Amino acid sequence: MDECLLDFMNWPMSIEITGMEFKNPILTAAGPTSQSGEALLRAAAGGAGGLVAKTICPRRAKVPHPNIACLQQGNFNKGIVNAETWSEIPYEQWLDREYKMAKSSGLPVIASIGYTADELVFLGPKVEKAGVDGIEFSIHYIEKDEKTITETAKALKDNVNIPIFAKISPSVEDVKTLVKSLEPIVDGIAAINTVGPVLAIDAETKKPLLEEPFGWFSGPPIKPIALRFVAEIASVVKIPVIGVGGISSGLDAAEHIMAGASAVQICTAALLKGPQTYERVDKELASFMKANGYETMEDFRGSSSKQKNELREVPGITEMCTGCRICEKTCPTQAIRIERVGQAYRGSISKEKCTRCGLCISLCPVKAVLS
Repeated sequence: MDECLLDFMNWPMSIEITGMEFKNPILTAAGPTSQSGEALLRAAAGGAGGLVAKTICPRRAKVPHPNIACLQQGNFNKGIVNAETWSEIPYEQWLDREYKMAKSSGLPVIASIGYTADELVFLGPKVEKAGVDGIEFSIHYIEKDEKTITETAKALKDNVNIPIFAKISPSVEDVKTLVKSLEPIVDGIAAINTVGPVLAIDAETKKPLLEEPFGWFSGPPIKPIALRFVAEIASVVKIPVIGVGGISSGLDAAEHIMAGASAVQICTAALLKGPQTYERVDKELASFMKANGYETMEDFRGSSSKQKNELREVPGITEMCTGCRICEKTCPTQAIRIERVGQAYRGSISKEKCTRCGLCISLCPVKAVLS
């Protein structure tokens, strides 16, 4: 067997969260890719380290059709708009069949249930009896005030004996205060849910992409929003934080961990690229860790909070410049000039014009612009 493969296989990616042993930190997220026991088994076969099932409610969801659309325009990062709500499968079927099927994978299974205190009290003991290892509850459709959310969490906690996780909506305004109130009640926090409501339109047909016209947004474009929530939450609580939002690569997962996450959940990337996405992201994360000398995720978890990015001097352009002129074309103050000298390119940045905005550093495809 290839030595590099052996190195990867021996890299320690398993984690423990609230007593649950995950094969790796890449979990499914509640959504279309976890809509049934069969879907969860596909995710397990695709390399997921743990399984979070689609949200169930005492009543079946009635969803519009179409209810999912992919946004892709030019080089724009693909995102998904959806008007899904919770599972269309009756909760009884989840209790009798779907959770058991998911558990046959040998991975921890976390049920997602909603939404009011009465609904959580009704469903919580039932999913626990069905054999799930933990429960995630979404505050997406709960009133936004802290008192209602914490009372809802306590109602669930008082009626089950397995770990519970609160999934935070990006519409929460004072997330630090909320999670500090939740910390004595819940065992972990997942952040974030989809962003919205949003509207997506097909300019050719003049129709919304979804039947209902407003939906919820997920995928790569929401990653910076998710990272902000993970970082803020991790800065004020000691319970585990699960990062959700915009993860499609091992580097995305690493960024969530650097923000303070103990594990991550994926939905959109697996929906667009298939269940093998979980294993790919896990391998990419392991490769990143090995390349940077990290033996465990604890070696870099929360590390971004200790860093500061300050551009004190005007950047410089190195001999690595390929002459693509992206920096020159996009410079807001026209401070950059790229010239060809023989077979090479030479770049210069005017100290008088440069405002040290940093755009050129982030745009250069070969990292030739350095601070």
